[in-house]
Amino acid sequence: MDANSALPLPRPGRGHRHFFTLSFSQRTIHSNVRWHEPFTMVLLHVKKGAESLFLYQTSCEADMKDVYYDVTSIFNGRIRIEQLCHDFEELSKHGPVMPEEMQGLAPGQADDLRLEDEWADKCEASGGWRPNPDPMGRRNGRQPSEQMERVLLDAAAEAKTAISKVQVEAKKALSVPLIAELLHLLRGATLVVYPMGLPPHDPCFLTEQMCDEFASAEILSREGISSGEAMLWFCSRHLSREGAVSKALNSSNEKTKVIVKITGASKGPPSKEVAITEEDQLKMMQHFRHRQDQLQVGPEIPSPPTRLTNRLTN
Repeated sequence: MDANSALPLPRPGRGHRHFFTLSFSQRTIHSNVRWHEPFTMVLLHVKKGAESLFLYQTSCEADMKDVYYDVTSIFNGRIRIEQLCHDFEELSKHGPVMPEEMQGLAPGQADDLRLEDEWADKCEASGGWRPNPDPMGRRNGRQPSEQMERVLLDAAAEAKTAISKVQVEAKKALSVPLIAELLHLLRGATLVVYPMGLPPHDPCFLTEQMCDEFASAEILSREGISSGEAMLWFCSRHLSREGAVSKALNSSNEKTKVIVKITGASKGPPSKEVAITEEDQLKMMQHFRHRQDQLQVGPEIPSPPTRLTNRLTN
């Protein structure tokens, strides 16, 4: 099969694999993102507060400790990929991050202080670069060529779509291996654009080990939750880590679909969702306010017909 050819998508409603290909200068990146087959197992719809996050597929016999580990890893992995996608956009515009001692300096100030970015020439983009200074003074201002810029943006868009909330509506579950594959996709894009790699202090710097062992990595984001502190809630009831899924959900039906909410240990139980949406609530408030104004003014008294007025005056 040709490297640039795309596989035909199966009919809707069936599990399938999603393929992503980047080809240029005889270099190709393949993303083989495997989606789960149609749901025949327990399906957890993971939320944080009222925000829908992702779907997770398990079974009644699965250990709750494994469920906690997977759900927390996917939760943190989504945050990590979202951060990387944002950093990829900055990388495509202004090049790699400079050393910390050179960040935020005025033009020419680095020369006065005799500071030099030793990584600038080592980590040069394939196909050359264009000058585009970073207004924040954080990156070296060496923007990759248009072709290489498109590689970074396409990879970021693919990863962002794969973890978006749209997948919940499409009934596609996320998994730990899928998150790892998306990280490998992003890493492959950086190696194509920067064959010598990125500086280790750049947020987009990824190693193969970092992609494979992302679940055990230290949580760097404030929004992240460590596996030991994560708490899952179902119907305002905390799900224990002990026992099987069937015991935690009090159901042995393999086609069960439930909504679980994730919080940190210090957050306590999540608040209940509002029964009506903000849009409906706004419409109701406008209706009651309009009705209140009508009651205060009173009903309008229609004026009598002209013929009746003439008879009364005569």
